[in-house]
Amino acid sequence: MKPRISVVIPAYNSEQYIEETLKHVIHQTLKPYEIIVVDDCSSDRTRMIARKYSSRIVVHEENLGIGASRRDGALNAEGDYVAFCSSDDVWSLFFLKECSKHLSEDTATFTDYYFIPEDSLIPIGKFEAPRYETQNEFRRLVIEWALRKNMFVNFSSVIIPKQIFEKINFEPKLRHGEDLIFLLDSIIHGLKWRHIRYPYLYYRIHRKMGTELIKENKQEFLTLWDFLKDRLTKLGVKQETIENAFKRSYSRHFGLIGRLWRKTPSVIRKPIKTILGKR
Repeated sequence: MKPRISVVIPAYNSEQYIEETLKHVIHQTLKPYEIIVVDDCSSDRTRMIARKYSSRIVVHEENLGIGASRRDGALNAEGDYVAFCSSDDVWSLFFLKECSKHLSEDTATFTDYYFIPEDSLIPIGKFEAPRYETQNEFRRLVIEWALRKNMFVNFSSVIIPKQIFEKINFEPKLRHGEDLIFLLDSIIHGLKWRHIRYPYLYYRIHRKMGTELIKENKQEFLTLWDFLKDRLTKLGVKQETIENAFKRSYSRHFGLIGRLWRKTPSVIRKPIKTILGKR
């Protein structure tokens, strides 16, 4: 029996890219059970474009951010599994079919991915997640990356059992890092993660990336770290280790080097940060 996979696409002023994203979802070799676009109060043609391809559109009357958009998409999903794809990213046409082979009630999947520029699907790089053999190794790696305020699981490449959303969901207060907090919560609640070692995702790098703009906001940074400290504590990480990680992260973001780094174009920064384990 084919799995019923709901596809959730959070979108905000995405008219430039969302049609390409939706076309690659519709033409999957394994058809999605439904497509839900969460329009986060866009002021452009995003909603009009989405109507041509989506099963449903969830509309926010004010801009609530990516955390709330992912949360509302998951709450509205009626499939047995929920797959997320950002409105500027693109899946391989084999994404759902290949990932679905590894799904189960207690197991989510994620894939490697290509980096692509804003105007092409031709890869400019590739990211391969670290290998692990056991869920304990996965847990250790996730914590190691989280202490650098980063993650190797790209949430445009995940498929998650719907039932986990009865226990946890994305934190609506977060406008970036909601995926990292969800990942930590999922480990706390015993969800298993299966790494598909092939780049079935095309991850777009461009100047208008909302996450990149928000990361320069000090209050957003501190809010995310409040959540990180709480989750890392629950996972048994020592307080001294957490505080030292926070201080390094703060210095990296808001010290002199951090200020110079943010002036570097995101098309250069994002691949380097991901590969080096920085966020």
